[in-house]
Amino acid sequence: MADKLSIQILRRADLKTPGVYDRFDDPDQLAVPHPPKMRALLENPLAGGDDEPAQLIGLSGNRVIGRMDLIPSEITVGSNAPSRIFWGSHLIVPEPFRNTLMGVMLIMKAAGLGVAAGAFGPSQAALPVYQKLKWVDLPLTRHLLIVRSRPVVRRYVKNAVAAAALTAVADTALAVWRLAINGWRAMRARGLRIEPLQAAPAEWDAHFSARTELVRIHRSARFINWQLSNQFIDEPRSRNSLFNIRDHHGETVGYFLNKVRFHETASHRGFKDVLLGSLQDWMIFNPARLDMKTILLLSLGDLFSQGVNAVDFCTSDPTLRTTLKLIGFRQLGALNLLYKPQRGDSLADVQYHNLSKWWIRPGDGDNFFI
Repeated sequence: MADKLSIQILRRADLKTPGVYDRFDDPDQLAVPHPPKMRALLENPLAGGDDEPAQLIGLSGNRVIGRMDLIPSEITVGSNAPSRIFWGSHLIVPEPFRNTLMGVMLIMKAAGLGVAAGAFGPSQAALPVYQKLKWVDLPLTRHLLIVRSRPVVRRYVKNAVAAAALTAVADTALAVWRLAINGWRAMRARGLRIEPLQAAPAEWDAHFSARTELVRIHRSARFINWQLSNQFIDEPRSRNSLFNIRDHHGETVGYFLNKVRFHETASHRGFKDVLLGSLQDWMIFNPARLDMKTILLLSLGDLFSQGVNAVDFCTSDPTLRTTLKLIGFRQLGALNLLYKPQRGDSLADVQYHNLSKWWIRPGDGDNFFI
């Protein structure tokens, strides 16, 4: 007789309790978050009390066969007060147990916790499950820019001598191209300067509270600072960079937040040892002095200087299409925003099934840490 399937809810108090995972049979070591992720979960400034759900553990009998972490945040719809949303993070069910439908059970449990549930950028294996369960799906188009050729050449050219020669030629051409992009950035950003910051200043909160989009994901200085000071895994090649943008009068006109992540294997195409950069968050405080195209070019300048192999940028802003093509970005899949509102929730209204009504950035959910 097959073991009974169940889901154990661990709350924030449980995560603070030594030995809490000892009750489970976990030979695959699925349940316990890496220490830096555990720290991030506990330090989240938007977390609630100790009885708030923090993790879902899928069990077959007492054996761990699945897991989903929960990242609490806030979402504001129209003029309503902010409400809770739990972002699913690290949904995992190993291949031998996927025929148990534990993945479906975990997603349904997350949607039944009494608040809106979201997932941002789930894996290609998990995405169809969310879609079949009728979660609202709002895809941001993913754009990819090759900056240095080595991972691509190594993937497709197996002869080491030929790969080295082709990499040298391609990287010379790409270096010339980067100089051209840098020149374009210098012209477009004339009169502006960027200032690296160790932390977001509290005065930015006035700009965040003045947003007018119909659906607004929480943003605050303390939230950005939580992102800056945490990772999900210890990886010295991964970095976060926050920049203030000032005009020639010294006025802050906006900001942007970059991330760089090292991936031993990037995407299902099997590219190896990729240093991937991405523009994750931004805001324009003074539209008369700053626009999105300039922020994108300023972001690329920082990412180029960090030696990334590629840059990905996720947006569905139609005004950026031509700029992205001119820079050299190519469309490659999507970053899917999925959510499941509670019955009677404002988000259940079909008018919000339109990404143009949302304030959403690639760094929301748990995507910033991935």
